Amino acid sequence: MIIVIIGITANLLFVFFTSEASILDSLSEIKWHYYILIILCISCYWVGHGFRISLWSSFIGQKIPFKEGVLMASYVDLGAAVSPTVIGGGPVKLGLLLQKGLSPGKAGFVTVLGGLEDIVMYLSALFLCIYYTGESAAQVADVILSFFQNNWKLLLMLTTILVIANQIVRRNTALQIRTYIPYRYKKAYGTFVLGIKNAMREMIHNGGLVMKSGKVKLLISFSVLLVQWTAKFSILIILLKALNVDFELFITYIREWVVYLSMMMFPTPGATGGAETIFYYVFEDYIPVAILPVIIALWRFGTYYMFLFLSIVILQYNLLRARD
Repeated sequence: MIIVIIGITANLLFVFFTSEASILDSLSEIKWHYYILIILCISCYWVGHGFRISLWSSFIGQKIPFKEGVLMASYVDLGAAVSPTVIGGGPVKLGLLLQKGLSPGKAGFVTVLGGLEDIVMYLSALFLCIYYTGESAAQVADVILSFFQNNWKLLLMLTTILVIANQIVRRNTALQIRTYIPYRYKKAYGTFVLGIKNAMREMIHNGGLVMKSGKVKLLISFSVLLVQWTAKFSILIILLKALNVDFELFITYIREWVVYLSMMMFPTPGATGGAETIFYYVFEDYIPVAILPVIIALWRFGTYYMFLFLSIVILQYNLLRARD
């Protein structure tokens, strides 16, 4: 809840200090049905994710009902808010699947498969982004490169320390954790390690089953994934339409892909700070500068903080129902 409050406050301050009064006045002119459309886009994103969770859990023999899958999808977005964009809500999704009774191998399979589908989609979008928005992509690359140029010494030092520490620990058993585990717990530790290995084998086995008999489900799942992201990206389209900003539908989607792909380079939770900067560089020659700060703030609110707010509402509602 604190993250949501801070985020909404930051958005309001951003709009207040960077926008003209006439632009702020235009916010009140956005008709209520546009906000309803945004909520529908968010719902579509969760419904698609929930469908895919139910689809793959059914494939491995432990079906999670569609309704529970949708709830899990909303909780995953809530968990993703406290982790870098490149990690997302994967750990939370894994934990929820384990809580539903899936074995570690099956839970890992559903989580990893979703991540692989995302990677395929990101790579496909990357080539389109470079082809259609070469200049904007170059600007984003400059921002990312400048970050690494300004922090390369720190990054190099951390990498060197990790590599050296890993080599020292591997060669010196006195520094390894298992050396200091009390004898009575070593059996439990061995069982834990064995469980991890078994889970990995189960994940690989399920992956083989997909390639043998799950190709149609994979195609359906990937198609639903595309619908999910189209719904999420449509939030910006709705905002531009609501504020009477001219735009080209396809180019707007592609530019938004540039933003999302670039957000993965920022280690802050939800790419806070980086997302707004990247959006500005990508859209500064596309959206009128006078209204760009308002669009940035509303886009961030609709595609990030609104997701968190609705997730918290759903979570609190279900917790209250469970108590009753």
